[in-house]
Amino acid sequence: MDLNKIDSLQMDALREVSNIGAGHAATALSELTGQKVIINIPVINVYPLNDIFSKVAQPTQRVVGVQIGLTGPINGRTVLLFTEDEALSFASCLLGWGQNNSRAWDESCESALKEANNILTCSYMNALGDMMEFVVIPTTPRLVSGRPKEV
Repeated sequence: MDLNKIDSLQMDALREVSNIGAGHAATALSELTGQKVIINIPVINVYPLNDIFSKVAQPTQRVVGVQIGLTGPINGRTVLLFTEDEALSFASCLLGWGQNNSRAWDESCESALKEANNILTCSYMNALGDMMEFVVIPTTPRLVSGRPKEV
């Protein structure tokens, strides 16, 4: 399917399926962090992958992303993106450090982000798979970082 040529009915269906998957992922994140997670109605835009990073950060900011490939009836990838400061804050929350700490980025932060995206992606894909009766296999999470034009 060419995502640049989908009609309004297909877009509505994609939004609804995304909403269900996001709901399952939000529940998993809430259970993981022990905090309330609120999601918005999904907004779907189609951009070239190279343009995505500049949508998250200014050219002078560093971006941290965790990418997971998907194979099966759905092929593609998920990318969880943050500015570097947001990534540290999210990892701190996942690791139970609290948001107002002075810890620096380390391997435990990278591991926490990778595992979080793995849990979110699998929760999302399992919900879709149950509804549509298919199985999607994720690849090992991979961390990428740099300035928007470098990533």
